[in-house]
Amino acid sequence: MFTTERYGRNTFRIDYSEAPKRPTLEETVNFLFEVLETGVDVKMVQRNTAQSAVYVTMPTLERAESIVKEHSGKHCITHEGKICDLPPGIPDENVSAELNRFGEVLTIVPGVWGAGTRLAGIPLGVRIVRMKLAKPIPSPCVW
Repeated sequence: MFTTERYGRNTFRIDYSEAPKRPTLEETVNFLFEVLETGVDVKMVQRNTAQSAVYVTMPTLERAESIVKEHSGKHCITHEGKICDLPPGIPDENVSAELNRFGEVLTIVPGVWGAGTRLAGIPLGVRIVRMKLAKPIPSPCVW
């Protein structure tokens, strides 16, 4: 779950792309009201089935960010008796496993907005990977 600019600054997204099944509209509404406790002040809810996501707009950016901060990566979905976590994106382990073919992954840290912005310290939604390359990677450009 993270805030998103596409649907407005006060919007966060619930990502179901890693879930084995998508929740029904009723399950989504129950989750918003009973778990996230957003029902009283929610301004918009849009299900995007193509992205397997739900966009939720709150009255203020601060309210959306507080929900994300409190709930991100803390919920799961049950399917056929199995509990499946809903990760906030691709796990660092998957990123590391994919990049290991180029060398040793030393660290993976979330990128954050800089001190000179109103969003200072808030994650950008990108990761910064520090690596020790096994060998030079050839340039994709031919001169």
